[in-house]
Amino acid sequence: DQTFTTTLTEALTSYFQTNDTPDVHPTTVWQAHKAVIRGLLISRASFLKKKAQQEHLHLLCTLRDATAANIVDPSPQLAQTIHDTTTSINNMAISKTAHILHKLKQKTYSQGNKA
Repeated sequence: DQTFTTTLTEALTSYFQTNDTPDVHPTTVWQAHKAVIRGLLISRASFLKKKAQQEHLHLLCTLRDATAANIVDPSPQLAQTIHDTTTSINNMAISKTAHILHKLKQKTYSQGNKA
């Protein structure tokens, strides 16, 4: 994401301008910048997780409303809405599962046989 990259670059530039002074050892500044980056990444991950949860909740509400309306008065348009919404929910689930499998694969590799 270009916006986040810009935000990260600006934060690091500001950090080094503020903290890179003669009275602070460069190693200390370098070690501390990793905590700054970690904080920004955690903040971004939290934002993206909340955004995905809101989108999922919105899709579930849309599906519930469309299903209820389709029971009362069936129409091809409502059936298409139900189909599209269900597809979106399934795609989100597939994406989440793929992410979990990737993390599991990475964890298995990092903790695997080191012979």
